[in-house]
Amino acid sequence: MITPVLLDTSRQAKAQEGFAAHDFTIDWDNQQAVCPAGKTSTTWNDVVQEGVAKTVVSFAALDCIPCPSKDQCTSARSHRRRLSLQPRELT
Repeated sequence: MITPVLLDTSRQAKAQEGFAAHDFTIDWDNQQAVCPAGKTSTTWNDVVQEGVAKTVVSFAALDCIPCPSKDQCTSARSHRRRLSLQPRELT
């Protein structure tokens, strides 16, 4: 089955500044992501959002809050970055 690749719709990707999803290293086998600052994700959840299968990856607020790159990475009220990744088969 061939489907179109889902676009990165994050604020960073839309603005073409800061860290978009493609700036993170994704380790599908170990279900982890590493941010550009070298921090490893803390959660990895397979979900369905609006009928589309995705993987949601979150980083710890304790890693994100003091990060000098936080402004380039997230403006979330939770003070931590989350990624919504398209299925591995589409990457």
